[in-house]
Amino acid sequence: KSFNALSKIVDFDMLKVVWSCPDANEFVLDYTNTLHECELKILNVLVEFLLPDKGGLAAIVIDPTASYATGQVVLHNLWNIHVKSDNHDMRDVTVLLMALDVEQTLSQSSWHRNFANLVRKDIHHMEPSFKAEIHFNISDVTIDLNVAAVDRTFIKNLEDVLNSIVERTGAVAQVKNLYGGQMAYVGGYEFPQWFTTDAYDKITPFAQWSSQVPLQFQTIYQLERPSKDTSEPLSALKIKDVFEQALFKSST
Repeated sequence: KSFNALSKIVDFDMLKVVWSCPDANEFVLDYTNTLHECELKILNVLVEFLLPDKGGLAAIVIDPTASYATGQVVLHNLWNIHVKSDNHDMRDVTVLLMALDVEQTLSQSSWHRNFANLVRKDIHHMEPSFKAEIHFNISDVTIDLNVAAVDRTFIKNLEDVLNSIVERTGAVAQVKNLYGGQMAYVGGYEFPQWFTTDAYDKITPFAQWSSQVPLQFQTIYQLERPSKDTSEPLSALKIKDVFEQALFKSST
């Protein structure tokens, strides 16, 4: 199904079908052998696309009919290539998984979410990696789409794609969750300037606040210690005393 849809918008030579592994029972005697054979077949396809003359691997689309065993094998192969190969960066690979009639296939939707999240955490890892969970509702059909990608403009691109889908199909789209990658730490970085409350204009906001006629009031107290205060650390008792004094002054 995914291949038929993609072949209408992508050059046929750029697509490769990888048949799903049999959804074997893990308690069957030859389960391990069956899974290993499937793993080797999928690995050969991935490696073939990673050859210099093939232009690399841009995306992996997991069809709604793909078995859980297929997901295990694909994820394991991606991880092995990512860790063991110095020539292939799996961070450039976008992963898409779609589940139809989510209410009836909760287990499929669950492993799809886990698959995409493991790609984000263990392969894409650092920012700007993203993983999105999108829910579509079209009349009586529900669709869950999980996407994992490394893209600095991911949120803008996601917004554009969703708007296009909604406009063309009339579907109701909901971004249920959006996760980012680990922040790139810059060692030794120091903030060039620190700001305190004294750096902000208090007169204009107060004048605007005073001109309002609200139905109710909400008062927020901000307690600060003087910068040269060398007394003992704050305690619950001290905060209680200061708070009571502030209430007393505000009511008199």
